[in-house]
Amino acid sequence: MKSTFEVINSSQTDNLVYLPVESLNDKQEKEYQNTLYLLNYRHNMQSLSAFIKLHSLTRATNAIEATVVDHIGYKLRFNVLYFIQSTTTNTRYVLSTWGSETLPVMSLQMLYQAFNWAEREIWDMFGLFVIKHPDLRRILTDYGFVGHPLRKDFPLTGFKEVQFEDSIKHVEYTNTELAQSYRLLSFSSAWSHE
Repeated sequence: MKSTFEVINSSQTDNLVYLPVESLNDKQEKEYQNTLYLLNYRHNMQSLSAFIKLHSLTRATNAIEATVVDHIGYKLRFNVLYFIQSTTTNTRYVLSTWGSETLPVMSLQMLYQAFNWAEREIWDMFGLFVIKHPDLRRILTDYGFVGHPLRKDFPLTGFKEVQFEDSIKHVEYTNTELAQSYRLLSFSSAWSHE
């Protein structure tokens, strides 16, 4: 199988790890043939993204999205992925870095304005602090919300229950109570002949 990615030959790529995908079928190879995955250190994200945006051979000017993958149990538990596209070379770049609750990542919002809301969402949903972001505040949850709902250790029922009290025209927060107690279930089938 031919290599599906190329490495940029530059002094900016000293800290990068080249990640080719080995086992792609033909359909996947067509879909990912113009994608370059770059794994970088947290503190070099701005210089790498500036190189990708401003260099004449790359010119990746379109910020597509930013997302996080939560790997609970890892020392650096959050894998932050920035997806950037170059329309002049028809290439997609995936910038990947790692962070944790105590090790924040650098903001790319100064280079790509479209990452403003995405980085606020990363803070709100995962609790991963983004350094040098100009307006890092909650965007999808209430300001009094406790926790970060997309973390894998966040309880499915949440911590608080929100309800509108019509008689006093006020929103009230109460602790979550599960009305049903634990039941012991039998998984034996009534239709089996055992």
